[in-house]
Amino acid sequence: MSVASKQDSAGGDAFFERLFSKLPSDVATSFNDDQLKVISYAFGTRRWREHAVDLRRLFSLFGRSYYFVLLAGVERRSRRRRLRDRLLYPLMSIGNGIVAVVFFTAILWSVLAALYVLKSLLGISLFQDFSFGVMPLIEQELKFLFD
Repeated sequence: MSVASKQDSAGGDAFFERLFSKLPSDVATSFNDDQLKVISYAFGTRRWREHAVDLRRLFSLFGRSYYFVLLAGVERRSRRRRLRDRLLYPLMSIGNGIVAVVFFTAILWSVLAALYVLKSLLGISLFQDFSFGVMPLIEQELKFLFD
C-alpha cells in the first residue's frame, strides 16, 4: 500500500501527513488500520467533528489579532476526561471573568434600553417631569426612516 493510500485511510489528517513525511516510505506503508488507530489514540489526535454550533472569528484590536471560537454540540468525552479537563482548565480565570462581565453588562444594558424605549412608547412616566430625552431622538430617526 502506498503512503498516499495510508494517509487516506488515516483520514488525511495533518498529523499523519507530517508523520509519514518523516518516515521512510517502506515503514510508512507497513502500518495497518488498527495500528494507525492506536497511534492516533496515543498522540491524542482526532478528526474534527461537526458541531451544532461552529462559530470562528478573527478580529484585530490595538494592532494585534485575536480569535474567538464558539463550539456547541453533543458531549462525547468520557466522565474521567471531563473531570481531568475541569482540573487542568478551570472555568474561572481572569480572561473568562473579563469576558463574562463584558458580555453580561452588554446584555443588561441592551435589555434596559429596550425596556426604556418600550415604556416611553407606551407613554408610561415613572418620574413626574423627568426624561432622559432619548425619545425625541428616536422619533426623529423613525420619521427619517419611514418618510
